Amino acid sequence: WSDALCIVQNDIQDWAEQSAAMSTIYSGALLSISACSAISNESGFLQLREQHLILELQVPCPDHGKDCTLQFRRQSNVDIIQKHDGKKWPLDRRGWTLQEMLLPRRQIRIDVEQITWVCRSIVSLESYDREAPFIGVARGANDIFKALSFQSRANGTTTPSNPTTEAGERDRALRRWAVIVAEFSGRDLTYAADKLPALSGLASSFNNILGDQYLAGLWQSDLHRSLLWFRDTFHTGKLSRPSEYRAPSFTWASVDGY
Repeated sequence: WSDALCIVQNDIQDWAEQSAAMSTIYSGALLSISACSAISNESGFLQLREQHLILELQVPCPDHGKDCTLQFRRQSNVDIIQKHDGKKWPLDRRGWTLQEMLLPRRQIRIDVEQITWVCRSIVSLESYDREAPFIGVARGANDIFKALSFQSRANGTTTPSNPTTEAGERDRALRRWAVIVAEFSGRDLTYAADKLPALSGLASSFNNILGDQYLAGLWQSDLHRSLLWFRDTFHTGKLSRPSEYRAPSFTWASVDGY
């Protein structure tokens, strides 16, 4: 499934119907493939690799009667972790793609440096010889999995937890939603009116988890906490609002930035 092929382009009605189904489409996917370094759908993803710190070493090979050339690619662990964190690639700066990264069970992320595997158990990088930590976008995917695990228990599909444990899981799910909103708010949208629609798939999944009333980006049971949102003007500058009405002023969705 690809939005550019499976949604009738420039058809508002078809877009509305398909965007409402994003939660089902992506959460039901066996595998999601992301072309992270592509600027547009015309860029492709099988691009020339960017080579970093390639070292060549000439080694005598008597059996072959000539020297052999060994090439080494060296990266520090810090560089690797930073590079698989979000915001480096164009795909990770777009608002619509956040739910496309968090909802699927498994992802293959392809960029000009390496291939990364992300699932609900591990993160594995082509350039890293050990399991990588869940950070940035990858941590968000793992958080979604934990929240969905709570949903399964609540539905009785696994061993039920005691009320105290379930209350704690619910609170953690709401806190994860706040983290997702902060990540989403720092991303770009081509159309300002897409602020809430671009998060609707994740909202639908969380609604299945929480069984709560969704109020333009906030949850009714958490209003006492979520109404305390504020914009980080220290890093992003002056507060701004879209020229046309988008959401009530009490919600973070009514302003631009994060």
